[in-house]
Amino acid sequence: MTRGLENVWAKHFEILFRLLDGRWTIAPTFSRPSSGWLLFRDMAKVRFSCQICMRGWTSMFGVVLFFYRWNPEQKCGFVRFLLMGQSCSKCAKQNVFLTPMWYPEEAQRVMTNFFYKICSKVYGHTAPPMNQDRRHGRPRLQHNSGQCQGCVLGLCKPQKKLCITDKSNEEMPEAGREGHTDCSETEVQRDPCVQKAIDGVQKALAERARSAADVMKLGVPGAKCRVDGTNRALKKKL
Repeated sequence: MTRGLENVWAKHFEILFRLLDGRWTIAPTFSRPSSGWLLFRDMAKVRFSCQICMRGWTSMFGVVLFFYRWNPEQKCGFVRFLLMGQSCSKCAKQNVFLTPMWYPEEAQRVMTNFFYKICSKVYGHTAPPMNQDRRHGRPRLQHNSGQCQGCVLGLCKPQKKLCITDKSNEEMPEAGREGHTDCSETEVQRDPCVQKAIDGVQKALAERARSAADVMKLGVPGAKCRVDGTNRALKKKL
């Protein structure tokens, strides 16, 4: 993973998770962590580029895995994220997967979904429905499961519902394992600061949507360009 791509994820993470009570850290990983971590998955449109043959392509099945755990005694949380790759159909060896390039708005969307999951799972708040509206795309070729790391691991298209929302699909921490305390909703306290953070994110997203809708209704020439610019500016503030 390039330093630039890592910084994109770290930036979106820091903007949201600094609003929570406790200290949260994030880092990329290239394999599934040892037992004791909870799992959250999401999907987005991504782009790939082969540095050997210079072939590029997009995919609507870019999978990201977030592994996380929370230590209530020390009030600190740890997150590791893994980006599922794809192999080039022309020159790459089987199971040699390229790192995807994520669109900033897609990274922001899945990070917001993950933020809401943490608010619900760790802090006991009711989170809004997940945003599964991916960036528009019309790939010329069908999804090739043989070239997709997510499909090889059973985490991609074959599953009817990718995003985990129930405990039956999550790996629960081992009992008694230090630093791997289960953060079940019955044990957490509802933090008003967390609810304020949720409300703030929802309000910003709602205002952005209303602003875009109002401008487009006017039918002013060049309105779409200004809406896109407004959206980009708001994303920087979130």
